Amino acid sequence: MKKSIYFLLCFFTILLFGIHDTYAADNQIVITGKLTSENCMGKKVSSVKKRFKNAGFSNIQLQKEYTESENLDGLVFALSIDGKTSYSKGQKFKIDVPVIISYWRTKKPTPAPALFEDGKNAYASGQYGYITDADLLKFAPNMNGIPIYIVTKADSLSDTRLTAYLNDGSSSTYFNFASHTDNYESSIAKGETVAVLGTVGEIKEQFLLGNTLTIDNCYIFAKGEEAEAYRLGQSDPYYYQFFYISEAVANNSDLTEGEYKSICSYLPYEDILRNPDYYTKKYTVVSGEVDQIIEDFFGGITIYILDGQNNKWTCSYSYKDGEPHLLEGDYTNVYGICDGTRNSSTLLGKQVTMPYIKLKYIR
Repeated sequence: MKKSIYFLLCFFTILLFGIHDTYAADNQIVITGKLTSENCMGKKVSSVKKRFKNAGFSNIQLQKEYTESENLDGLVFALSIDGKTSYSKGQKFKIDVPVIISYWRTKKPTPAPALFEDGKNAYASGQYGYITDADLLKFAPNMNGIPIYIVTKADSLSDTRLTAYLNDGSSSTYFNFASHTDNYESSIAKGETVAVLGTVGEIKEQFLLGNTLTIDNCYIFAKGEEAEAYRLGQSDPYYYQFFYISEAVANNSDLTEGEYKSICSYLPYEDILRNPDYYTKKYTVVSGEVDQIIEDFFGGITIYILDGQNNKWTCSYSYKDGEPHLLEGDYTNVYGICDGTRNSSTLLGKQVTMPYIKLKYIR
Protein backbone atom coordinates (compact mmCIF):
# COMPACT_ATOMS: atom_id res chain seq x y z
CA MET A 1 0.00 0.00 0.00
CA LYS A 2 2.81 2.41 0.93
CA LYS A 3 4.58 1.61 -2.35
CA SER A 4 1.42 2.38 -4.33
CA ILE A 5 1.05 5.73 -2.62
CA TYR A 6 4.71 6.51 -3.30
CA PHE A 7 4.40 5.76 -7.00
CA LEU A 8 1.26 7.87 -7.26
CA LEU A 9 3.05 10.83 -5.69
CA CYS A 10 5.94 10.43 -8.13
CA PHE A 11 3.49 10.25 -11.06
CA PHE A 12 1.74 13.48 -10.13
CA THR A 13 5.08 15.17 -9.48
CA ILE A 14 6.25 14.26 -12.98
CA LEU A 15 2.91 15.27 -14.40
CA LEU A 16 3.09 18.71 -12.78
CA PHE A 17 6.75 19.48 -13.24
CA GLY A 18 8.06 17.10 -15.83
CA ILE A 19 6.68 19.15 -18.72
CA HIS A 20 9.13 21.94 -17.91
CA ASP A 21 12.33 19.98 -17.42
CA THR A 22 14.22 23.22 -16.67
CA TYR A 23 12.29 24.17 -13.54
CA ALA A 24 14.44 24.63 -10.45
CA ALA A 25 13.44 25.34 -6.91
CA ASP A 26 11.98 28.72 -5.88
CA ASN A 27 10.11 29.17 -9.20
CA GLN A 28 13.23 29.55 -11.35
CA ILE A 29 14.22 28.08 -14.70
CA VAL A 30 17.58 26.54 -15.45
CA ILE A 31 19.00 27.36 -18.87
CA THR A 32 19.61 24.29 -20.97
CA GLY A 33 21.83 24.01 -24.02
CA LYS A 34 18.88 24.57 -26.36
CA LEU A 35 18.26 27.99 -24.79
CA THR A 36 21.77 29.39 -25.09
CA SER A 37 22.42 32.21 -27.56
CA GLU A 38 24.76 30.02 -29.57
CA ASN A 39 22.03 27.50 -30.26
CA CYS A 40 19.31 30.09 -30.98
CA MET A 41 21.11 32.45 -33.36
CA GLY A 42 20.09 31.96 -36.99
CA LYS A 43 17.18 29.70 -36.08
CA LYS A 44 13.57 30.35 -37.05
CA VAL A 45 11.89 32.71 -34.60
CA SER A 46 8.90 30.41 -34.23
CA SER A 47 11.17 27.54 -33.16
CA VAL A 48 13.11 29.66 -30.64
CA LYS A 49 9.92 31.06 -29.14
CA LYS A 50 8.57 27.53 -28.69
CA ARG A 51 11.75 26.48 -26.87
CA PHE A 52 11.43 29.23 -24.30
CA LYS A 53 7.70 28.68 -23.91
CA ASN A 54 8.21 24.96 -23.27
CA ALA A 55 10.94 25.85 -20.78
CA GLY A 56 8.33 27.75 -18.76
CA PHE A 57 9.11 31.39 -19.49
CA SER A 58 5.92 33.44 -19.36
CA ASN A 59 7.05 36.84 -20.64
CA ILE A 60 8.33 36.22 -24.16
CA GLN A 61 8.55 39.28 -26.45
CA LEU A 62 9.32 39.36 -30.15
CA GLN A 63 11.06 42.29 -31.82
CA LYS A 64 11.53 42.50 -35.58
CA GLU A 65 14.00 44.45 -37.63
CA TYR A 66 13.68 44.95 -41.37
CA THR A 67 16.19 43.79 -43.93
CA GLU A 68 16.38 43.78 -47.73
CA SER A 69 17.66 40.19 -47.73
CA GLU A 70 15.08 37.51 -48.32
CA ASN A 71 17.52 34.85 -47.00
CA LEU A 72 17.36 36.33 -43.47
CA ASP A 73 13.59 36.48 -43.25
CA GLY A 74 12.34 35.09 -39.91
CA LEU A 75 15.80 34.26 -38.48
CA VAL A 76 16.83 35.22 -34.95
CA PHE A 77 19.80 37.58 -34.70
CA ALA A 78 19.70 38.69 -31.02
CA LEU A 79 18.45 37.29 -27.71
CA SER A 80 18.27 38.58 -24.15
CA ILE A 81 16.92 37.22 -20.84
CA ASP A 82 16.14 39.71 -18.13
CA GLY A 83 18.19 42.28 -20.08
CA LYS A 84 21.24 40.01 -20.32
CA THR A 85 22.54 39.17 -23.76
CA SER A 86 25.35 37.07 -22.32
CA TYR A 87 24.35 34.06 -20.26
CA SER A 88 25.40 30.42 -20.08
CA LYS A 89 24.05 26.92 -19.69
CA GLY A 90 22.96 26.16 -16.12
CA GLN A 91 22.23 29.78 -15.27
CA LYS A 92 18.90 30.37 -13.51
CA PHE A 93 16.19 32.96 -14.26
CA LYS A 94 12.74 33.56 -12.84
CA ILE A 95 9.89 32.43 -15.04
CA ASP A 96 8.42 35.94 -15.48
CA VAL A 97 11.58 37.80 -16.54
CA PRO A 98 11.36 39.30 -20.06
CA VAL A 99 12.77 37.14 -22.82
CA ILE A 100 13.32 39.30 -25.89
CA ILE A 101 13.85 37.52 -29.19
CA SER A 102 14.98 39.78 -32.08
CA TYR A 103 14.55 38.51 -35.62
CA TRP A 104 14.77 39.70 -39.21
CA ARG A 105 11.78 40.42 -41.40
CA THR A 106 12.30 41.04 -45.12
CA LYS A 107 10.91 44.41 -46.13
CA LYS A 108 8.83 44.10 -49.24
CA PRO A 109 9.64 47.14 -51.42
CA THR A 110 6.73 49.29 -52.47
CA PRO A 111 6.40 48.88 -56.23
CA ALA A 112 7.58 52.05 -57.95
CA PRO A 113 5.17 53.57 -60.44
CA ALA A 114 5.96 52.77 -64.04
CA LEU A 115 8.32 55.28 -65.64
CA PHE A 116 6.38 58.20 -67.13
CA GLU A 117 3.09 56.68 -65.94
CA ASP A 118 1.40 60.08 -65.58
CA GLY A 119 2.50 61.11 -69.06
CA LYS A 120 1.39 57.87 -70.65
CA ASN A 121 -2.03 58.20 -69.02
CA ALA A 122 -2.34 61.75 -70.34
CA TYR A 123 -1.29 60.66 -73.84
CA ALA A 124 -3.81 57.83 -73.75
CA SER A 125 -6.61 60.37 -73.32
CA GLY A 126 -6.36 61.04 -77.06
CA GLN A 127 -6.44 64.82 -76.83
CA TYR A 128 -2.78 65.35 -77.73
CA GLY A 129 -1.69 65.25 -81.37
CA TYR A 130 1.77 65.44 -82.91
CA ILE A 131 3.12 68.73 -84.21
CA THR A 132 6.44 69.37 -85.92
CA ASP A 133 9.02 71.80 -84.56
CA ALA A 134 8.60 74.15 -87.50
CA ASP A 135 4.80 74.25 -87.30
CA LEU A 136 4.79 74.77 -83.54
CA LEU A 137 7.31 77.61 -83.63
CA LYS A 138 5.59 79.36 -86.50
CA PHE A 139 1.92 79.03 -85.55
CA ALA A 140 2.11 78.95 -81.75
CA PRO A 141 0.62 82.50 -81.54
CA ASN A 142 -2.58 81.06 -83.02
CA MET A 143 -2.63 78.05 -80.67
CA ASN A 144 -2.66 79.36 -77.11
CA GLY A 145 -4.16 76.70 -74.81
CA ILE A 146 -4.21 73.98 -77.49
CA PRO A 147 -2.92 70.52 -76.38
CA ILE A 148 -0.03 69.14 -78.43
CA TYR A 149 2.87 66.73 -78.17
CA ILE A 150 6.32 67.04 -79.65
CA VAL A 151 9.49 64.94 -79.89
CA THR A 152 12.66 66.84 -79.08
CA LYS A 153 16.02 66.59 -77.32
CA ALA A 154 16.37 67.58 -73.68
CA ASP A 155 18.87 70.38 -73.14
CA SER A 156 18.42 70.90 -69.40
CA LEU A 157 16.06 69.65 -66.72
CA SER A 158 14.92 70.75 -63.29
CA ASP A 159 12.11 69.49 -61.10
CA THR A 160 9.79 72.06 -62.70
CA ARG A 161 10.98 72.57 -66.29
CA LEU A 162 12.49 71.00 -69.38
CA THR A 163 14.40 73.33 -71.70
CA ALA A 164 14.80 72.28 -75.32
CA TYR A 165 15.99 73.98 -78.50
CA LEU A 166 13.57 73.26 -81.31
CA ASN A 167 14.09 73.46 -85.05
CA ASP A 168 17.72 72.31 -84.94
CA GLY A 169 18.55 74.49 -81.96
CA SER A 170 17.36 77.80 -83.38
CA SER A 171 14.69 78.53 -80.78
CA SER A 172 14.51 77.83 -77.04
CA THR A 173 11.32 76.40 -75.60
CA TYR A 174 10.36 75.97 -71.94
CA PHE A 175 8.22 72.94 -71.06
CA ASN A 176 6.75 73.67 -67.63
CA PHE A 177 5.85 70.45 -65.83
CA ALA A 178 2.52 69.73 -64.25
CA SER A 179 2.54 68.04 -60.84
CA HIS A 180 3.79 64.49 -61.31
CA THR A 181 5.30 61.48 -59.58
CA ASP A 182 8.13 60.78 -62.01
CA ASN A 183 11.62 62.02 -61.20
CA TYR A 184 12.57 63.33 -64.62
CA GLU A 185 15.98 64.63 -63.52
CA SER A 186 17.24 61.19 -62.53
CA SER A 187 15.83 59.35 -65.53
CA ILE A 188 16.66 61.66 -68.46
CA ALA A 189 20.12 62.71 -69.63
CA LYS A 190 21.05 65.89 -71.45
CA GLY A 191 20.70 65.40 -75.19
CA GLU A 192 18.34 62.45 -74.82
CA THR A 193 15.30 62.33 -77.07
CA VAL A 194 12.00 62.76 -75.23
CA ALA A 195 8.33 62.81 -76.18
CA VAL A 196 6.61 65.55 -74.19
CA LEU A 197 3.02 66.76 -74.19
CA GLY A 198 1.37 69.92 -72.87
CA THR A 199 -0.66 72.96 -73.84
CA VAL A 200 0.71 75.81 -75.93
CA GLY A 201 1.44 78.86 -73.80
CA GLU A 202 2.83 82.33 -74.31
CA ILE A 203 5.71 83.59 -76.41
CA LYS A 204 7.93 85.77 -74.29
CA GLU A 205 10.77 88.01 -75.32
CA GLN A 206 13.97 87.12 -73.46
CA PHE A 207 16.82 89.60 -73.26
CA LEU A 208 19.57 88.54 -75.69
CA LEU A 209 17.75 85.24 -76.33
CA GLY A 210 15.00 86.40 -78.65
CA ASN A 211 11.51 84.98 -78.34
CA THR A 212 10.97 81.97 -76.10
CA LEU A 213 7.95 79.70 -76.38
CA THR A 214 6.37 78.28 -73.23
CA ILE A 215 4.47 74.97 -73.12
CA ASP A 216 2.47 74.49 -69.90
CA ASN A 217 1.09 71.51 -67.91
CA CYS A 218 3.69 69.22 -69.44
CA TYR A 219 4.39 65.51 -69.00
CA ILE A 220 7.15 63.44 -70.52
CA PHE A 221 5.76 60.10 -71.69
CA ALA A 222 8.67 58.43 -73.49
CA LYS A 223 12.42 58.73 -74.02
CA GLY A 224 15.12 57.35 -76.29
CA GLU A 225 14.08 55.00 -79.08
CA GLU A 226 10.57 54.76 -77.67
CA ALA A 227 10.22 58.55 -77.99
CA GLU A 228 11.50 58.47 -81.57
CA ALA A 229 8.69 56.08 -82.44
CA TYR A 230 6.23 58.89 -81.68
CA ARG A 231 7.88 61.25 -84.19
CA LEU A 232 5.76 61.59 -87.31
CA GLY A 233 6.43 63.00 -90.76
CA GLN A 234 3.90 65.81 -90.46
CA SER A 235 1.64 67.51 -87.96
CA ASP A 236 -1.75 66.10 -87.05
CA PRO A 237 -4.30 67.44 -89.60
CA TYR A 238 -6.44 68.70 -86.71
CA TYR A 239 -3.97 71.56 -86.28
CA TYR A 240 -4.26 72.79 -89.86
CA GLN A 241 -7.07 75.11 -88.77
CA PHE A 242 -4.47 77.11 -86.82
CA PHE A 243 -1.91 77.21 -89.64
CA TYR A 244 -2.66 80.63 -91.09
CA ILE A 245 -0.72 83.88 -91.17
CA SER A 246 -1.96 86.29 -88.55
CA GLU A 247 -0.31 89.48 -87.34
CA ALA A 248 0.82 87.63 -84.22
CA VAL A 249 2.43 84.93 -86.36
CA ALA A 250 4.09 87.55 -88.54
CA ASN A 251 5.47 89.33 -85.48
CA ASN A 252 7.12 86.17 -84.16
CA SER A 253 8.41 84.27 -87.18
CA ASP A 254 10.06 84.65 -90.55
CA LEU A 255 7.60 84.72 -93.42
CA THR A 256 7.98 84.06 -97.07
CA GLU A 257 7.35 86.99 -99.39
CA GLY A 258 3.96 85.59 -100.34
CA GLU A 259 2.97 85.07 -96.68
CA TYR A 260 4.06 88.58 -95.78
CA LYS A 261 2.11 90.19 -98.60
CA SER A 262 -0.98 88.12 -97.76
CA ILE A 263 -1.50 89.90 -94.43
CA CYS A 264 -0.98 93.40 -95.80
CA SER A 265 -4.11 95.47 -96.36
CA TYR A 266 -4.98 98.99 -97.45
CA LEU A 267 -5.27 101.30 -94.44
CA PRO A 268 -7.45 104.45 -94.37
CA TYR A 269 -5.21 107.46 -94.91
CA GLU A 270 -7.13 110.03 -92.85
CA ASP A 271 -7.71 107.57 -89.98
CA ILE A 272 -3.97 107.07 -89.67
CA LEU A 273 -3.50 110.82 -89.40
CA ARG A 274 -6.19 111.07 -86.73
CA ASN A 275 -5.12 108.01 -84.70
CA PRO A 276 -1.55 107.06 -85.59
CA ASP A 277 -0.96 104.96 -82.45
CA TYR A 278 -3.83 102.62 -83.31
CA TYR A 279 -2.34 101.82 -86.72
CA THR A 280 1.24 101.44 -85.54
CA LYS A 281 2.60 97.98 -86.41
CA LYS A 282 -0.26 97.27 -88.78
CA TYR A 283 0.74 95.49 -91.98
CA THR A 284 -0.20 97.54 -95.03
CA VAL A 285 0.11 97.87 -98.77
CA VAL A 286 0.33 101.19 -100.60
CA SER A 287 -0.25 101.47 -104.31
CA GLY A 288 0.60 104.55 -106.34
CA GLU A 289 3.13 106.60 -108.26
CA VAL A 290 6.63 107.30 -106.99
CA ASP A 291 6.61 111.05 -106.46
CA GLN A 292 10.09 111.53 -105.06
CA ILE A 293 13.09 109.47 -103.91
CA ILE A 294 15.63 110.82 -101.42
CA GLU A 295 18.77 108.90 -100.52
CA ASP A 296 19.42 108.65 -96.81
CA PHE A 297 22.50 107.78 -94.82
CA PHE A 298 23.86 104.20 -94.80
CA GLY A 299 22.33 103.33 -98.18
CA GLY A 300 18.68 103.75 -97.27
CA ILE A 301 16.12 105.72 -99.23
CA THR A 302 12.93 107.63 -98.47
CA ILE A 303 10.20 107.13 -101.06
CA TYR A 304 7.21 109.46 -101.36
CA ILE A 305 4.24 107.80 -103.03
CA LEU A 306 1.04 109.40 -104.28
CA ASP A 307 -1.91 107.02 -104.12
CA GLY A 308 -5.03 107.09 -106.32
CA GLN A 309 -6.64 109.76 -104.08
CA ASN A 310 -3.54 111.93 -104.35
CA ASN A 311 -2.58 111.22 -100.74
CA LYS A 312 1.14 111.25 -100.10
CA TRP A 313 2.83 108.50 -98.07
CA THR A 314 6.33 108.54 -96.60
CA CYS A 315 8.10 105.20 -96.94
CA SER A 316 11.59 104.07 -95.93
CA TYR A 317 13.48 101.24 -97.58
CA SER A 318 16.93 99.71 -98.07
CA TYR A 319 17.73 97.96 -101.32
CA LYS A 320 18.91 94.39 -101.29
CA ASP A 321 22.06 93.51 -103.20
CA GLY A 322 21.34 93.36 -106.90
CA GLU A 323 17.77 94.55 -106.54
CA PRO A 324 16.43 96.85 -109.30
CA HIS A 325 15.84 100.41 -108.15
CA LEU A 326 12.66 102.41 -108.38
CA LEU A 327 12.57 105.61 -110.37
CA GLU A 328 10.41 108.68 -109.90
CA GLY A 329 7.26 108.28 -111.93
CA ASP A 330 7.15 104.47 -111.53
CA TYR A 331 3.85 102.94 -110.50
CA THR A 332 4.35 100.35 -107.77
CA ASN A 333 2.86 98.40 -104.88
CA VAL A 334 4.87 98.56 -101.68
CA TYR A 335 4.40 96.43 -98.55
CA GLY A 336 5.42 97.12 -94.99
CA ILE A 337 4.45 98.07 -91.44
CA CYS A 338 2.85 101.35 -90.47
CA ASP A 339 4.92 103.28 -87.94
CA GLY A 340 2.64 106.18 -87.15
CA THR A 341 3.23 109.48 -88.90
CA ARG A 342 6.15 111.73 -89.89
CA ASN A 343 6.38 115.44 -90.61
CA SER A 344 7.93 116.79 -93.79
CA SER A 345 8.47 120.25 -95.23
CA THR A 346 7.33 121.37 -98.67
CA LEU A 347 9.45 123.54 -100.92
CA LEU A 348 7.63 126.54 -99.48
CA GLY A 349 8.51 125.47 -95.92
CA LYS A 350 5.07 124.22 -94.97
CA GLN A 351 4.93 121.32 -92.49
CA VAL A 352 2.99 118.32 -93.79
CA THR A 353 2.08 115.23 -91.74
CA MET A 354 1.99 111.91 -93.60
CA PRO A 355 1.64 108.23 -92.69
CA TYR A 356 5.04 106.59 -92.31
CA ILE A 357 5.62 103.05 -93.62
CA LYS A 358 8.68 100.88 -93.04
CA LEU A 359 8.84 98.86 -96.23
CA LYS A 360 9.70 95.18 -96.60
CA TYR A 361 8.97 94.75 -100.31
CA ILE A 362 8.70 97.34 -103.10
CA ARG A 363 7.39 95.22 -105.98
